[in-house]
Amino acid sequence: PCCRARGLPDLCQDLCSGNITQLDFSYFKCVKYMSTYSNCLMQGYGVLPSQPTKLRVSNIETSYAILHWEKPRTLGETVSHYELHHRLLQDQEYTITDKVFSPYILENLTSDSLYEVYVSAVNIHGVGEPSQRVVFSSQSKLREAKVEEAVNEYNVTACCVEAGLSDMCMPICSFDASMTKLKALGSVCASEFSKLLRCGAGGRNHRGCCSRRGVPPSCLPLCSGVIIESVIVTVSTCVPYIGNIVQCFEEGTGLLPGPVQELHAVDVTDSEVVLSWEPPNDHSNVTDYVIHYNKVDNTSMHETLLKLDNQQNASDTTATIRGLDKGALYNIFVVSRNEHGTSLPSSLLLINTTKTEISEGGIAGVTSPPHSMAVSSHSATFVTISWQPPEFSHPSEPIKYVLYYKPSSEQAFVSVNTSVTSHMIDGLRPNTKYIAYVTAISKKGQSLPSETLVAWTDPAFPAFVEPPTVHPINLVVEGSSMTILCIAMGTPMPTISLYISGRLVRQEVTRHMVTVIYNVTRDMDHISCYADNGYGTPMERRRKITISRKPHITASGITMAAYGDSVVLECVVDAHPEPKMLFWRDYANRVPV
Repeated sequence: PCCRARGLPDLCQDLCSGNITQLDFSYFKCVKYMSTYSNCLMQGYGVLPSQPTKLRVSNIETSYAILHWEKPRTLGETVSHYELHHRLLQDQEYTITDKVFSPYILENLTSDSLYEVYVSAVNIHGVGEPSQRVVFSSQSKLREAKVEEAVNEYNVTACCVEAGLSDMCMPICSFDASMTKLKALGSVCASEFSKLLRCGAGGRNHRGCCSRRGVPPSCLPLCSGVIIESVIVTVSTCVPYIGNIVQCFEEGTGLLPGPVQELHAVDVTDSEVVLSWEPPNDHSNVTDYVIHYNKVDNTSMHETLLKLDNQQNASDTTATIRGLDKGALYNIFVVSRNEHGTSLPSSLLLINTTKTEISEGGIAGVTSPPHSMAVSSHSATFVTISWQPPEFSHPSEPIKYVLYYKPSSEQAFVSVNTSVTSHMIDGLRPNTKYIAYVTAISKKGQSLPSETLVAWTDPAFPAFVEPPTVHPINLVVEGSSMTILCIAMGTPMPTISLYISGRLVRQEVTRHMVTVIYNVTRDMDHISCYADNGYGTPMERRRKITISRKPHITASGITMAAYGDSVVLECVVDAHPEPKMLFWRDYANRVPV
């Protein structure tokens, strides 16, 4: 079995079985297989590694492919390297490449050809069992040329400009953006990541390609241009697969159809809806369209699913949905389709099937609602709310948002307009429940509301301040510098004021305030930290410090005395710490009195 598995000709397999009674010249061709024959003998002794596992091929292109495998389960620790065997499927002989390791780039392939590959592990005793065979087809240059042509048709940079991407982030709005640029601008452009992702996807559903390239399910929404969780969580989980996702974006641009445009309901009756839309504007190869619709209620109308309960095919850009329930609500969207896959929905219609007189132009489809609202930060007087952009929207469509909020005890909502996916609501009341939701605004109108978010502000606590801390602790010298630390607590965050000898030196809204005082003078010995947050009684804590200073002598006037008289010597010394005082009889020789 070993000789057969290693590809020895039938005649030479007799050598392995030991059933040869007579050797003749016909066995000469087996000489070149003697190393394989000896490896089979060593395998029988149990000293060779077993077959490598999980052989797979990725990143298949016209002239190369990347091979991956895992070490053998038996004697895997003894493996020194691997042998790669590959051949065109129509060839008989394998090309052997020695001393390779996983992953390995198999180069110099012929385009649009079938290849068979397998690997064997090698240790000091010989070559182990071959892995499973894998057959794959290299990419076609003709197909690649069509993809390149289609990529040129779709201008991802123009999409970013239309979507309102900032000039600073434009260098990474490209399929060819380098990892250096991505790392340099990643943190700066995090708030605009959704625009980059939408334009990269181009309104196409790349999930199939991403699955084939090993992108995990948690990152598949990115392949549809959608961020489910926060940018930080998404990036930290999916960074290893960014290259695969971008490759699918570029490949899919040439294969998958673009999104439909200008979806409208031009007529609505009690049981029918007539739809009209425009085909993709990137000359996509569209074979037909799929209309998705389902009946919804006040709860399910906010859901955004890529596949609804009912589908209807259409070969033209108009269609009529029949057999609907009178007076019911229906969600409707349209995707384009070809043999490679589908586009993403670019807009959503919510229709009440009641006969309606529709004005010229019809009822326009709008973006789906924003989603995943969350509280990013909060205090007694503010709440920061964040959300994710709509899942269904045209990639180049500029989107703005309206955030609505109110205390739960009031009826009227307050609205705030913003162009980013987060907003800090300040001036709130402490320990109060607030209700908020957000809608998306596009050129076609306002979306449905997002889910409702309930948020509490923190309770208010009066300010509390600790005594000031001074560094250096015991050696503040006149003319030098000192560092003063004021620490205050309380909710909302208090305003800390630093006073030195009754003079206001600094004031700041913070919990920890560090101040450096230069050129300290002797009168700066009273330090006070004062804190107030508008709740309760303001609090002040003081500290008296001693400032060291060099001696300053004030001598008495000149005293006249006769020889042999007694005199009193007096002088006043100002210094800290207390100095040692001496009187000298002779200035030159300094003879003490």
